Amino acid sequence: MKTIAIATLALLIAFVNSQLTWFQCPLYTNKQVFVNETGHIVPSPQSEAASNFTIYSAQCAHFPVPQDYSIPTGPNLLVFVKKIAKNLSSKPALWFLQDGPGVSSTSFESTLDNLKQRFGDQFDFYYVEHRGVGRSKRLSCSGPQAETVGSDGGVAITLKEFPACADALTIEVGANPDRYSSESAARDLKSIIQTVKQQTNQKQFVYGFSYGTLLAARLMQLENADAVVDGLILDTVFSSSSSDSDPTLRTTMDQIDSRYEQAGRDFLLRCNETELCRTKITSDPYSYAQTVVAKIANGTCGAITDKYNMTASELRSILNTFLKDASLREVIPAVLYRLNRCDPDLDVLSIQKMLDYTRARNQAQEFIPDDSPMLLHHISLSELWSIPAPSVPYLEDQYNITAFSSGSAISIAQVRSITNWTTYTPSQAVFNKPLKTSKNVLLLNGGLDARLAYAQQVKSNIGDNSRLLVFDNSTGSILLSTVTNDPNEGLTCGAQIMMDFLLNNQDLANVKTACMSNLRPLGFSGNKDLNLELFGTEDAFEGFYDPPEVVKTVNLYLFIGVEAGTAVLAIIIICSLVYYIVQLKDKEAYENLDARQ
Repeated sequence: MKTIAIATLALLIAFVNSQLTWFQCPLYTNKQVFVNETGHIVPSPQSEAASNFTIYSAQCAHFPVPQDYSIPTGPNLLVFVKKIAKNLSSKPALWFLQDGPGVSSTSFESTLDNLKQRFGDQFDFYYVEHRGVGRSKRLSCSGPQAETVGSDGGVAITLKEFPACADALTIEVGANPDRYSSESAARDLKSIIQTVKQQTNQKQFVYGFSYGTLLAARLMQLENADAVVDGLILDTVFSSSSSDSDPTLRTTMDQIDSRYEQAGRDFLLRCNETELCRTKITSDPYSYAQTVVAKIANGTCGAITDKYNMTASELRSILNTFLKDASLREVIPAVLYRLNRCDPDLDVLSIQKMLDYTRARNQAQEFIPDDSPMLLHHISLSELWSIPAPSVPYLEDQYNITAFSSGSAISIAQVRSITNWTTYTPSQAVFNKPLKTSKNVLLLNGGLDARLAYAQQVKSNIGDNSRLLVFDNSTGSILLSTVTNDPNEGLTCGAQIMMDFLLNNQDLANVKTACMSNLRPLGFSGNKDLNLELFGTEDAFEGFYDPPEVVKTVNLYLFIGVEAGTAVLAIIIICSLVYYIVQLKDKEAYENLDARQ
């Protein structure tokens, strides 16, 4: 008991002495931005005109927290925080928690910029890079140098490299592998938010997306969290606990892959409600999708599988990626239709163009990312994995009959099977425990999203001080994907609802949801610009791609060399001819002289 009291006192002293010292920093991390045609600020390619760029200043801080909470007087770890604020204490603060595990929060920066444009006088916006990613002591594989350009997978860690990385992790974390747990990250978050609250006297609200909703749940499971956080918005929800009747309702990384299969099936059933899909595909579009994947696996469409090396795994990954994107998912039926038909004139070149597009998006990076695959595996194998753990052969059997699976579960399971990964046992105070809070909680989820069942479970656990809004046609982030039919609105429906909830005293019953009836309808044939980019034709199903003629160019030095060579050859030929003519004339003169004699 005395030990616990001393530890608690040490943490209290550390908290009192911890202050957020802010310094000026760019809002955007290692990237430029521009204002697009809809008025949204988005990451910009380097080729954009300088006049389109708009950069806003932010403030950053490194907050010291215990590296191991079991050793509060031990070494510190610095957690990176960024804010866009005017430091007016009357305004509330809104904190953004990213997806993951192992994903950096830098992808939130354009979202925060857009919200700042509209609500900067009413809110301060913050994000935290949770421990283990980005500038918060990123968990890497630096010792074995697996994340160097010259390694087996470049900066990406390959399966062959993971055993050495796992051994290096064991050395780094020693007897405390839980220093990188979700609970430790939640403790960091609580300390940081509490410090800001004491410094500014602001109300503190937390928005979590996907894995960020699990971090939010872990935060609220900590002691006195209700005194720190004033309300929650959970978008595309992870569930921190199972139910008595369904153990799969605790979110695990091996289960999410299979849930995406159901989301893909539901999407194709919606497609089947349209005349276009019934005409182009069949009355059973999901079986159609499985058949197409099997054709690619068997090499039936040789023009694609042989010449362009497309595999069934690549196709599944494409369908999974497209399904999560509000625009790209609309061409899924056309992709399946073209691969099934495999017409050499109509389809092959269009599919090749699509492959060029997807492969370019997935090309290897030449710099170490802010994300951490090491943290992804560490948290997944320790607290986001089914009990008992599924075997690799079992997951492979399940994967081989899918159409929309990313295969991520198999990848993690393979790492588990070939390494001696030093996992940790999650604290019983938080593991498989439901989110409970007295604060109001707004839950947002897509009806076509793999995590809908999790959101329903969390809503049930919280009770009456929560409200779940389901966007029937959405497959991913409600904050980003719920585009309305009003091009002048400038905010998604999810953003409008979130801000109305926050600005109107978190009144769940009266939150304004009118925009849900004005959402852009679900389509299944893409649009002109998207189809041209993916297939090289405006008609996603029937048009054909006519590639531009390749303009042959000649290297200047090669051209000069050839011209010089030609000139030298011409001189040689001319000289030879002159020599031949002279010799011929000399011979004729000699013969004439000989004849006179």
